[in-house]
Amino acid sequence: MKILLPAILFLLCMLAGTVSATAGNFAYTVSPEGNFVQGSPVNVSFTVNFTERFVYTHELEFSTQLDNPVWNYTIFLNGVPEPRPVEKKNFSISGFELDYPTRKVLVTGTLGGTAPAVSKTTETSVLSVNEFDTRNNVTIASPFTVERYNLPDQSLLPGPAIPTMTAPQGTGTVFDRLIGWFRSLFNLS
Repeated sequence: MKILLPAILFLLCMLAGTVSATAGNFAYTVSPEGNFVQGSPVNVSFTVNFTERFVYTHELEFSTQLDNPVWNYTIFLNGVPEPRPVEKKNFSISGFELDYPTRKVLVTGTLGGTAPAVSKTTETSVLSVNEFDTRNNVTIASPFTVERYNLPDQSLLPGPAIPTMTAPQGTGTVFDRLIGWFRSLFNLS
């Protein structure tokens, strides 16, 4: 047990140092607020605030299932904006652009698109943000997905909106989730 505890602590420190907190610092708004009808315009605004250093070998990928997407995003380094437009379904920001140990990094943006054609009510990914490591695996800090129901017909629109969102499982910080994982691994209360 004396050897096991230091090994676990070392592993926790190594894992915590390589995980970026993307989804935990993510804010968004979607217009219209609820569900939408195929062919209707959909607008999203988002902010990713990095409170931890982003791993320079990782990538942050933004994607959507909306048709005709137009992205406008800005990377702020210590409050200085660097705006960038994109017109495709997905784009990535390299970790090299986000890894600044002595600077505050913030990404803000907007996405405008059209709800895709559907023949039946379908969940549509309006916005998805994933962090990928060097092996192209999604990291523990993501994925983050905002979905809405896309309806084929305006007559189906009345009724309660059913916004859904997926984010990392569990609550608390990455460190809290790792501690919980180790507790369950070793059957500790």
